[in-house]
Amino acid sequence: MKKLKYSSRTEIGIIKFVSSRDERVGYDAFFNYLDSRGRYGVVGSTGKLLKDFYILPLPKNGDVPEVLLPFDGPGIQFYF
Repeated sequence: MKKLKYSSRTEIGIIKFVSSRDERVGYDAFFNYLDSRGRYGVVGSTGKLLKDFYILPLPKNGDVPEVLLPFDGPGIQFYF
């Protein structure tokens, strides 16, 4: 992540996933799988505009990794 952040050809975007009640069980299982193992999810590229897509679990009450700070841009609501 540090290498990506300081690359002049790379942008890092943060997306907040929100689940419905129907999706909650699967969402929680996926989040817990990644978080408990200290892993990222990787989504394969399907086009030229998006090269890499990683899913990094950020617990609601956890700290945001320093490499992702400061948040610039339109912003996203985080509750700490």
